[in-house]
Amino acid sequence: MLIFCCSAVAAVFSLADKLQPAIIFIDEVDSFLGKRRTSDDEAMLSMKTEFMALWDGFTTNKNAQVMVLAATNRPAELDEAILRRFPHAFEIGYPNQRERAEILKVILKGERVKDKIDFGYIAGLCKGYTGSDLFDLCKKAA
Repeated sequence: MLIFCCSAVAAVFSLADKLQPAIIFIDEVDSFLGKRRTSDDEAMLSMKTEFMALWDGFTTNKNAQVMVLAATNRPAELDEAILRRFPHAFEIGYPNQRERAEILKVILKGERVKDKIDFGYIAGLCKGYTGSDLFDLCKKAA
């Protein structure tokens, strides 16, 4: 397992290096590069170390055109060493009522729905919903 994990990390960076300019995007980064704990197994610790070492190789090379981007719902769970490597953090909050109404229109485009549906009203009932939550809601309602 240890060799496979580190090989996979090395392969991602090798491919990004060959395809420059490139972006390495990690969704749910907290599950991969979360805080190091004593309960982490050797493979996970080695993978994090390998990732950071390879990432440092790009950040110290002024000619490198590889960017690492990540997304998380739990930024407090990220390892401090990882956070230091990200020069910027952007919080994307929940959509407001108007944005939720637009998301619902996109989700339901092409679907058979009642004429003159009040997307604004429905969006008002869905305060705190993400786009994914709205998608799931529409799927359940179908």
